[in-house]
Amino acid sequence: MGVLADVPFDHDRELAATVGAYALPEASADEMSYRQYAERQERPEEYQAQMAEGQPSLILFWFWQSPRYLETNGADHVVQTNYISSDPPLNIPGMVKVVLDPRGRLIYLEAVPPEVEHRPLPVAAADWGALFRAAGFDPAHFTPAAAQWTPPAGFDARAAWTGSYPPHTPRTPLRIEAAAWRGKPVYFDAFGPWRKPLRTEGFPMPAEARGVVAVLAVLRLLLLAVAVLLAWRNLRMGRGDTRGAFRLAIFVFACDSIKRLVIMHHVPAALEETYVMQGLSLALLNAGALWSLYVALEPYVRRRWPQSLIGWARLLNGGVRDPLVGAQLLIGCTIGIAFSLLYFCWDVVFVRYGLFRPYPLLIEALLETRRMTGQLLTGVWFALVDTLGMFFLFFLLRALLRRQWLAWAVWVGVWTGLTALGGELPAVNAIFAVFLFGIAALVAMRLGLLPLVAAHFTLCMLILFPMTANFSVWYAGRTLFALAAVLALAAYSLRTALAGRPLLKEDFL
Repeated sequence: MGVLADVPFDHDRELAATVGAYALPEASADEMSYRQYAERQERPEEYQAQMAEGQPSLILFWFWQSPRYLETNGADHVVQTNYISSDPPLNIPGMVKVVLDPRGRLIYLEAVPPEVEHRPLPVAAADWGALFRAAGFDPAHFTPAAAQWTPPAGFDARAAWTGSYPPHTPRTPLRIEAAAWRGKPVYFDAFGPWRKPLRTEGFPMPAEARGVVAVLAVLRLLLLAVAVLLAWRNLRMGRGDTRGAFRLAIFVFACDSIKRLVIMHHVPAALEETYVMQGLSLALLNAGALWSLYVALEPYVRRRWPQSLIGWARLLNGGVRDPLVGAQLLIGCTIGIAFSLLYFCWDVVFVRYGLFRPYPLLIEALLETRRMTGQLLTGVWFALVDTLGMFFLFFLLRALLRRQWLAWAVWVGVWTGLTALGGELPAVNAIFAVFLFGIAALVAMRLGLLPLVAAHFTLCMLILFPMTANFSVWYAGRTLFALAAVLALAAYSLRTALAGRPLLKEDFL
């Protein structure tokens, strides 16, 4: 895993040169692979050996080059690709997509041949051995087989082989499919029995996971609809902290827009203005939704549960040096560290069962500095938006059920059920979710909103960035970056909470 960042682009250019294309890399991304198959079909020790060897690999490095600028179509305007589709589509002659494992071994190759041949070229024999060497396989250990998978691009020769992965996983079957155009490879794919016809079927999602996604979507839409109606009513009656809501919306808009501009794939073309405007529009939409949510529920929370908003209101009103604000932020940091330790124990239990709980956003922080910066802003955005949404949902339950303990039980039960159904080991997920959301609800009831926001931010920094105690590894800078963000918040909170008083008495020593 440690050599992922050290994969030289020269190696990628050598692979690209075999298909006659030369360009600087435009983007890279990650892709999870074969995890569900390994968890169900292989013994834990075999699965862990594969993870250590990186073959098959859970993390894939995508190298992409094109003779033209990569102009994306997605909402975030980030170059993305997988085995089904790409954004932008891989349809321009000269485009090359190369997939490597963390040790730089070839896993997948796709190239688009020329659109027009100005003079007939002879059909030449393809050098399949070069692809085997790039993949780290010995052709002598594979048996020729009939080709079954149709290459996505034009070809005039194809071949296939069957065998198994190297000695550390001899029981895992491996199939290789390849194709060439005029002697140059345009397709290479090495995969196991977990591969499905993805362009036909798409990525399968368990029924439980689909249900969780649907429930969360309905909750978000219902919460937004209620927020809009209540905000309109409060504005008509002249109630609500509109000044604080405006400041909150400006801050969220700034974080979201900067994040989008940082991670966006910029191109010196006419579409760049459209990309920027779309990103700012989405950031403005999110800020407006949060403004509506805050204006809708803040008057009711302040009237029935005022102690929960004291520190939050002081911070929104400019009390950045208020000792109470510092104390609540410091408490939140401590609780966030406890949450991260709970997540660590959660992962340890999964590893004991030979399972793996992926964090896709963690991979983003490994790629490059701008993605790492975007990850920090994503943590800030999650800490504000998700915490406010969950906090106000808890208050709505309290207002509807009229009993605080009953609202606590229903709130924890809802999130525990969604967490348990959203992955493997539902019982384990439920146990950890009860602790996690139970503590979060207690923090909201006893300490208020501000400590919960600080706890969520600390948790995001410690689980969405890679953590290591070995500072000689290549990704140690990401660990230090996340720790620095948490320590900066804790130092500011401590200094503010002390209000100029010395931490230790003069006669302490």
